[in-house]
Amino acid sequence: MLAGRPGEWAFLRQVALLADEDWKAGPERIASLIGEIRTGEPAKPVRRDLLERQAARLIRKAAVMEVTAKAVAALIDETVLEYMREARTNCLPDEFLLLNAIPPILRRIASGVAHPVADSSGGTLPAERSRLEARIAELEAELSALRARSPQGVFSKAFCEAAGKSLGDRKM
Repeated sequence: MLAGRPGEWAFLRQVALLADEDWKAGPERIASLIGEIRTGEPAKPVRRDLLERQAARLIRKAAVMEVTAKAVAALIDETVLEYMREARTNCLPDEFLLLNAIPPILRRIASGVAHPVADSSGGTLPAERSRLEARIAELEAELSALRARSPQGVFSKAFCEAAGKSLGDRKM
């Protein structure tokens, strides 16, 4: 029982049975699939042009956005705590669970717009985007290299044999 209500066992079962590849893909993939399970519809991708326009707008009005985002995050936190205090519960009902996810997002937005990265041409988005794309390529190369390494390459053969003997003839 969760917060005095029976669990949504069918939903939890579907989440637990998601493919290993999805779990390995990371939290964004799992969140998207959970949203699809809840609504019964595939998640709609965000249009890149709209996202870039909104990001540019946030950067142009950075000071106002920083203050606003922090204030709204604090207001949501305060309201959630007040609700839980009045309802004498330690969690929100399922209908309001998304409220817990909003303040951290707003705080990340506030810290992001407070310190925009400027380039010599005056545009911050293209420079930041190319920097992030280069870093992603770097990380993907590192990840591929790490995946290609065998466990035997990390530990010496003597160490593996000694550990195997001390653990009671377990194969490593």
